[in-house]
Order: sequence, then structure tokens, then C-alpha cells
Amino acid sequence: MARPVLTPDTEPDDRVWLALERALVNTRHRLPARHAVHLVSHSDGVLLFGTEGEADELTVNRWASQFDHALQTALAGLEQVSSSLIGVGQPRPELAQARGSYLEADQAARIAASMPDVTRIARWSQLGIYRVLAQLLSQDPGELVLHPGLERLFTNPEALPLLQTLETYLDLSGNARATSERLKLHRTSLYYRIQRFEHLADANLKDGNERLCLHLGLKIARFTGRYRPVG
Repeated sequence: MARPVLTPDTEPDDRVWLALERALVNTRHRLPARHAVHLVSHSDGVLLFGTEGEADELTVNRWASQFDHALQTALAGLEQVSSSLIGVGQPRPELAQARGSYLEADQAARIAASMPDVTRIARWSQLGIYRVLAQLLSQDPGELVLHPGLERLFTNPEALPLLQTLETYLDLSGNARATSERLKLHRTSLYYRIQRFEHLADANLKDGNERLCLHLGLKIARFTGRYRPVG
């Protein structure tokens, strides 16, 4: 599945969908005859292809990369498109099971749009915790109550640097040196921000369960749009 990412305050026109169609057709022509079909809808394009025997990871990655190259070429120069995303579902042994792969590809593309640390080609099988969260949140994520300290800070724009620092710190397993390098932040400033967060959120990062709660809370909030980091 391919999905153009539009620049803010713009609407796609026929040029976008024609470019998407062109990328799909170009990729199909490289596949064996009668082994693929494609569809362009009002929001994305889908490529479904079959292989002889089981599709291994290298095969799927190769065709995803070729599709991505064709897509980048086709969309180049369209001012209303800032980038594009490709979601890749798991291979299925039977055509009747293709819907499952499509749903995975759709979810992978949605996750890639929300999570900056997910690559432009998002494979469902490689999304880790995001794959789990997507399934947990597929019903009614808006009703979830997260860590109460996070809930307070989500409503305070001035707390955004603290939240971003905390997320990076937790992503890097609490490695202060790696976090400082990633954020280009002096170690003293990093410790100040962590301590400041603990005070404002009434949290204890020395508690493993609380760290897990905070880390999951930040990822869920990203996924649901309640926490939108900058940069």
C-alpha cells in the first residue's frame, strides 16, 4: 500500500492519483505477467502480487524498494506532496487471505505517518511494539486513560521538551550518554529535565513498572494524536 503525504492545508488533485497510478503500473511491469493487480482509491494505492512458492523477506523487501523508487520518481515535482509512505503486510499462502495482508499494510502506513522513528517503508512484521499498540487501539483509543502525570503534561505546551526528552531517554533504555548525543543536550541539562519531569508528573523513573507505563503512554499518545513532538 502506498499513501502520499500532503503538505499542510493542501488537497490532492488528479496529478497525485495519476502519479500514483504510474508508479503502480511501472512496478507491475517488472513483475511476472499475471502475477499482480493494483488499485488506486481516493486516498492510497494498493499493489497485490503473488510469487512462486513462499515469499521470503528478501523478495518482499526488493519489490517494496522498487515500488518506493517508482513512487518517489512519479511524485517528484508535485508541490502538494511532501513525501510518501509504503505499508507492507505479511505474505499469505492463499488469495482468499489477501484481505489480512491489506489490513496490515494499511495499519503499517498509518503507524509510519504518526511515528517519526518508523521508516518510509513500514513492514508490519517489523513494527514491534507499534504493531501491538495498533491492535490494542483499533477499537476506541480515545477513551484510554494513561499515566496521570502524562495526562497533565499533555495539556501544557511548555512541557513538550520534557516529554520529548523522556521519550528519547526511554527509547534508549535510560542510557544518559546516548540520549545526550541524540538530543545534542549537555548531560547536566538532561538530568535536570528528567528530574523536572519526575517532579511535575509525580513519577519515579527508578521503578521499572512505572517506566514501562510512561513509555507505553507516550507511544499510545503519539498514535492517538494527543502528543505531537516537534522536529
